[in-house]
Amino acid sequence: MLNHKNSIKKYLKITFCLTFFLNISFSVQADRLTMLQKAEQEKSSRKYTKANYYYFKILSKNTNDEDALYGLAHSFFRLNQNVRALTEVNKLLDLNSSNEKALGLRAMINVQNQLWNNVLSDASHILEINPVNAQAYIYLDNAYTALGNQAAADEALKQYRQIKEMEKNINSDDL
Repeated sequence: MLNHKNSIKKYLKITFCLTFFLNISFSVQADRLTMLQKAEQEKSSRKYTKANYYYFKILSKNTNDEDALYGLAHSFFRLNQNVRALTEVNKLLDLNSSNEKALGLRAMINVQNQLWNNVLSDASHILEINPVNAQAYIYLDNAYTALGNQAAADEALKQYRQIKEMEKNINSDDL
């Protein structure tokens, strides 16, 4: 009987602890979502510095939050702070090298900085992940044109147009 009582007490303690930690976890997750929504709202209003405040708050609790890292990098890009944008997007890509949005953002930053070989690398990586990413072909077109490879630029533009035509046909079928 005593062993049974001890087992019940132990079970109740474990249940209480799990419930307590789960409640904290849900609360932290809800706070994160609220801050992320506020950040996105500020960003959509072009208040990038205010958005960054919320992204930094999220990152102070979890330095590996991919949504916050992307948002922060994108905000810095919009503020023309390309070095800081590149730093944040590289942190994100260190966590997840297949993050298509982050690769696209880094390609945009590299286009702006005229780092054409980096643009080629990022666009190629995007296309390995998603072969129908139309924007990646635009990055390739820009880079090949700047590097003087007109044949490759024309091919990239041709691929872009094919994807856009395919998207148009799919969308018209949905109507």
